[in-house]
Amino acid sequence: MSFEIALKCRECQRKFDLLPIYSCEFCFGPLEVDYDYDKIRKNISKKQIANGPDSLWRYAPLLPCDENFKVDIGTGFTPLIQSKNLAQQLGLKKLWIKNDTANPTWSFKDRVVSMAIARARQFGYKDLACASTGNLANSVSAHAAQADMRALVFMPDDLELGKVIGSSVYNPILTMINGNYDMLVAKRIHSDPSAYRRGHVIGNQMFSRFVNYIFGNDISDIFSGYRIFSKRFIKTFPQNSNEFEVEAELTIHALEQGFKVGEFECLYKP
Repeated sequence: MSFEIALKCRECQRKFDLLPIYSCEFCFGPLEVDYDYDKIRKNISKKQIANGPDSLWRYAPLLPCDENFKVDIGTGFTPLIQSKNLAQQLGLKKLWIKNDTANPTWSFKDRVVSMAIARARQFGYKDLACASTGNLANSVSAHAAQADMRALVFMPDDLELGKVIGSSVYNPILTMINGNYDMLVAKRIHSDPSAYRRGHVIGNQMFSRFVNYIFGNDISDIFSGYRIFSKRFIKTFPQNSNEFEVEAELTIHALEQGFKVGEFECLYKP
């Protein structure tokens, strides 16, 4: 059972039908999934979630897709590792690091693609396409192979061989482009980015939802890459930069959950 009721513009609050669109036609703001929270409170419990599978799909009732269309390759439920040395260097009482390299294709992109492919299948799409410098291509190729869908992957022609092999083993239609990531996106075939875009956001949010599920309110900081989501460290960051789009989405979600945001340079070993 899914409790989604509409798409809602983050900027102007207008609502739209649950269609494969990702931006507001009035103000061009991003669209987010709006849920029936009253029904969620009545039908979903923490115990019910705890009894779910050891993967991202234990949260299926809270995700914006029909579980019948899921492609489960074991994404999520990656380990939390306590880092005592780094915690001491940063002046923290406790620090836990989420090891998303334990995902099936070794990156958090599996969370993203798990959401995107489920929604794409629900909309009736048969092909998946992406422009990538490695992690996304690997995940798209793996999920498409599991779902018996066609994967079309675009990569720079000077990409290191290991990343190319990580996708090639799943037999996608692989096109190498002479250029950088921006040129990859420009030359990518039209594949309706809307299903992927919202899946990208929801997939990222699952990271913070899992951490919150484990620790509840007994947590003050969330680290993501070189960013620190904290109640104590505050700095600005380039939310409008495409380079930081993913971090911006996760940052916005963290802010909505009551965290504040800062940046740090990690110079220490766990």
